[in-house]
Amino acid sequence: MKKILILSLAASSLLFAGEFGVEVGAQQSKLKADFAYGDSSLRTKVDENDLGLDDKQTSIKPRLYYKSGNHTIDFDFEALDFSGSNLLTKTINFDDKVYTIGSKVDSTLEIDWYRLGYKYKVLGDEKSYLNLGLDLNILDTDVGLKSSTINSSYSETIPLPTLVLSGNYSINDRVGVEAKFAGMSLGSNGNYTEIFAGVNMQCFLIDNGQWRLGYQSKKLEVDIDDFDGELKFSGAFLGFNYKF
Repeated sequence: MKKILILSLAASSLLFAGEFGVEVGAQQSKLKADFAYGDSSLRTKVDENDLGLDDKQTSIKPRLYYKSGNHTIDFDFEALDFSGSNLLTKTINFDDKVYTIGSKVDSTLEIDWYRLGYKYKVLGDEKSYLNLGLDLNILDTDVGLKSSTINSSYSETIPLPTLVLSGNYSINDRVGVEAKFAGMSLGSNGNYTEIFAGVNMQCFLIDNGQWRLGYQSKKLEVDIDDFDGELKFSGAFLGFNYKF
């Protein structure tokens, strides 16, 4: 019992010795999509222009993080929702169903993107450093096509573990530049890469506040079962974080 109490007190002291933080950001995403679903000998690849999908979106992206010594754990979430309609300029086969040229098709592409990350600081100090780590991305993906007579859908939960290299360089006491690269080969099932570059600045009015401005690009190439596609999301990011 005494050992359990000592271990609990030690764990609590380590936890409270760390730094909690929360960030709320706005992420712009410009979509580039090229995908097909169904029997590989019949399916037709389509892009966002074929389907009339709105290719730009701004989403709210909350993030929580905890730092203790050289260790950082963080979690963020982003909901991507692209929709639109179009008169088809070619006949397509999706989900082994045929949508003929001239048909009006309503389409959706929805992704709930969850990310849990761990980073270890291998070089540097509190303001200028280099991290190595791992991210686990979980993508709840739904694609839908609907005409007046046909309705098709594809749903898949895609796990994406990635290796991460990230860092920050402090220009002065208030301003720094940061970058992140993450990627993983999925073998015959595709590849994933993520790049972020930006600047951060301490808030003049709030001591523990920080502004972050940057540009992010994510590219996923996937070939799972009857789905084959390439999805790219890129755009500016603006966020404010506060550490407790």
